Amino acid sequence: MDERHGPNVKDAGSTPARSTKFMKSFVKVTETVYEPLWVKPDFTTYTKDFVGIRSGFQYKCDHCEKCGHKFQLGESIGLASFKGIGNKTLCDPCAKEISI
Repeated sequence: MDERHGPNVKDAGSTPARSTKFMKSFVKVTETVYEPLWVKPDFTTYTKDFVGIRSGFQYKCDHCEKCGHKFQLGESIGLASFKGIGNKTLCDPCAKEISI
């Protein structure tokens, strides 16, 4: 018996109780508020060395967290720390925009 759904719900490993063609999908959208603690425009240059160092980390720092711009080699990038989130990379225009 599944405590959440009662005795008529089958285990996850068994066949579905109903055909999925009668079920509707739904979209769940969440919003994250980024509250900057500090911002450093022109933090560093996006180089092959930077890419190599970040390759060992889960967060690659290869894009702007605000606008999604993919960094190109030789481009100047910014860094910001956000409350409850941590440090994230920003393109310089976005870093300058939020540092006002």
